[in-house]
Amino acid sequence: MAQAMLIRDFGDGRTWAPALRKQGYKLKPYSWPGILSTVFEDDIEPVRTFVVDACFVSHLHKLACFLTGFYRIPDNRMWSILGEELERVFNELRPRLDEQLWDQERQHFMHHPLLTRSLMRMHLQQYTDYRIQHGLNNPLLA
Repeated sequence: MAQAMLIRDFGDGRTWAPALRKQGYKLKPYSWPGILSTVFEDDIEPVRTFVVDACFVSHLHKLACFLTGFYRIPDNRMWSILGEELERVFNELRPRLDEQLWDQERQHFMHHPLLTRSLMRMHLQQYTDYRIQHGLNNPLLA
């Protein structure tokens, strides 16, 4: 029986530089013409949206749907478990983060609609704007 899972998104990545610096790390952004930077300095929102896309939309949602159907359990039970686990992760991270940042990010993930990139629209517009997004109902609120 599986006891843990590692999620790997084979796309690019997003990093918020201030959090790394606070831990003693320095990361130079990867730059390429026409490609969104991988390291963000002032705004954490692109990093948050990337986590929503990679984890919630691409992986956890599919896993929750599969397990719900396979085991015929109530629709919101898997998201309830995922919410409990996310709360546990936030609590473990709390001592390592600035209190205001910790609370802000916890509120975004646990209590707000989830923002995700509008990939089809961005593609149709030939990626002239990498920050086109739309909101999704947060399944943790169910």
